[in-house]
Amino acid sequence: MQTSVSPRYTKKWIKQSRNSAYRIVFRSIRGKTLEWINLTAYMLCARSALFGDEAGVFLTLALIGIAIVVLVLRHLAARRRRLALSDLALQEGFEFIPRPGSVHERYEAFEPFDDGHSRESSNLLRQRLGRTHWEMFDFKYVTGSGKSRRTHHWGIVVATVDLQFPQLTIRPEGLMDRLAGVLGIDDIDFESDEFSRRYHVTSSDRKMAYGIIDPRMMEFLMLQPDANWQLLGSYVMLAQPRLYEPREIVDKMFAIRDFLDLVPEFVRQDLASGG
Repeated sequence: MQTSVSPRYTKKWIKQSRNSAYRIVFRSIRGKTLEWINLTAYMLCARSALFGDEAGVFLTLALIGIAIVVLVLRHLAARRRRLALSDLALQEGFEFIPRPGSVHERYEAFEPFDDGHSRESSNLLRQRLGRTHWEMFDFKYVTGSGKSRRTHHWGIVVATVDLQFPQLTIRPEGLMDRLAGVLGIDDIDFESDEFSRRYHVTSSDRKMAYGIIDPRMMEFLMLQPDANWQLLGSYVMLAQPRLYEPREIVDKMFAIRDFLDLVPEFVRQDLASGG
């Protein structure tokens, strides 16, 4: 006996097949495995073949091909980055650990380490220079799920020093910060209007913040590219919502070193004693 399928029912399954194929591409771009792609491709092709939809088969295979190409390109880009960072480690005397585990967990008090889920660190460079310990690494986390899923990548450079800073954040001021200021939720303002307009500064110790950010420090920060400066305890961190290029990492180390050199001596004495 020959079984017939209504055109409306057939079109429904064809549409579902194509929509599923599109989801393969987008999920693959977000880092799903090739095994998952192959299994889904087999199911879609079988479904399309069952209803005699050759165009659906070809479209599915084309989309799977695009997904595989994207995965290969992502893999090659990650490999090039590891090689570039490995070369930098050899040049600068860093220890390089491509898969450092959860190195970010010791910095959970800082942004962005408490954001999202599926947090992961990679490409750790570390070195001790004098009394300062350096760690530089890539960090990523995920927000949302399904169609709203998004992966965020950050570059991190952090120095561990023999001072004890209060919580101090110096970052570019944004529109929401200005709106909050209008509502009376303000940050710390400084004698330089230009500096106060550019940077949003918060601290658990306002007096110490004024001591650290004196006119010389303001002049230094005004010459720096926009960055998220975070200080707490013995940590001084520069973080940005994109990965640092290898040579940028050394530049950020110099920036942190120069920042520390500009901390006034009387403030340094208080920070050294934890006061």
